[in-house]
Amino acid sequence: MESENISARETLKAAEDAEKRGDLLAATQLYSRMLSAFPSHQTSAKRLKKIHKMRGGGDHLSQLDVNQMVAFIQSGQMAAAADLGCRLVVLAPKEPVVHNFFGVSLMQLGEQRRAEIAFRTALKLRPDYVEALGNLGKLFIDQGRPRNALVVLNRAILLKPDYAEGLNSAGLALVPESKLAEALAMFDRAIRVRPNYVNAINSKGVVLKEMVRYD
Repeated sequence: MESENISARETLKAAEDAEKRGDLLAATQLYSRMLSAFPSHQTSAKRLKKIHKMRGGGDHLSQLDVNQMVAFIQSGQMAAAADLGCRLVVLAPKEPVVHNFFGVSLMQLGEQRRAEIAFRTALKLRPDYVEALGNLGKLFIDQGRPRNALVVLNRAILLKPDYAEGLNSAGLALVPESKLAEALAMFDRAIRVRPNYVNAINSKGVVLKEMVRYD
């Protein structure tokens, strides 16, 4: 614990030194690193906001920032996506898309509690955010909470009946509830929406094998 405190102090000092010498990019990265490790670190959050304004940033999120976060996630750079997410949720706390993608990166890093908070924040800002509902459902499945998953996934499917990812996830949530026929129907719906959807095709195959085994 003491070594972590020393490392945190060193990181904060390095960020402050970078800011003083005018290296705002380095300062931004270091303050973001602090927030990644300590999400409630108010000093880092305040300094990030100040630097953002100094660099001409407004109150709204740049689409380039969102695109960069998505690129990190798609290329498997989850730590980089989470670091960027830490900065963006400070700079644009009312942007649901930021919280959603931040949650995705955290979920992939195994930080389930923080991921759930991120998805719930996105949904508080936009209750009909289908993708955030879907991601929260996936998180619940990973946590072994299929009934909770079905609640949010059914909301997502109601909002967007052709939501293939949500249909597949709902099927996966039905399996541990021993509702294999209903799960199979969900996978079939997902495949009708997207005929080449590999995840749904594989899920259906697994369930069919289970049904044969129990016949």
